[in-house]
Amino acid sequence: MTQTQIPAIPPFGIEYRLFFQQPVIDLHPDTKGFALPPGPGQFSLQTEVRLTVGCQNKPFDPKDDQRPILDPISTTLKVCARGQLVRVGNELALQVDDVMVKDIRPETLGAVLSCILKMILREMLQDLRIPYRSIFIQIGTLVPVGGITVEDDTAKAFANII
Repeated sequence: MTQTQIPAIPPFGIEYRLFFQQPVIDLHPDTKGFALPPGPGQFSLQTEVRLTVGCQNKPFDPKDDQRPILDPISTTLKVCARGQLVRVGNELALQVDDVMVKDIRPETLGAVLSCILKMILREMLQDLRIPYRSIFIQIGTLVPVGGITVEDDTAKAFANII
């Protein structure tokens, strides 16, 4: 089977915007009842994502050098994610493992949207770091030891102060 080349949508591509509401985060054990509950060592989060696409209602005319008029069309998606707190050097980071968009039919569309949002969430959270020094009172040199434990709705990172 060969692929069919689809030309770019002229002249500016597809314009879209994603707006993430502030997420609600739950640490193990599950106390919020999210669709993707946190397991041992995990967190889960739930948020709403507003997806807006600029819909070009009239065909593009190459003789017209004006930018086409776009009508925004929006929908709100209920998104759940689950992952782990991981240690990166002297910092804590969020690693997203699973994403699910709720109440989407057919399920294959939900799987496509979940995949896209998982990639976007991973990219957004990639640079989010919580330095140990903002968690502990610094009285000396902080030397992280071991990993991170997530239990009793608390994330615990261990270190020695020298």
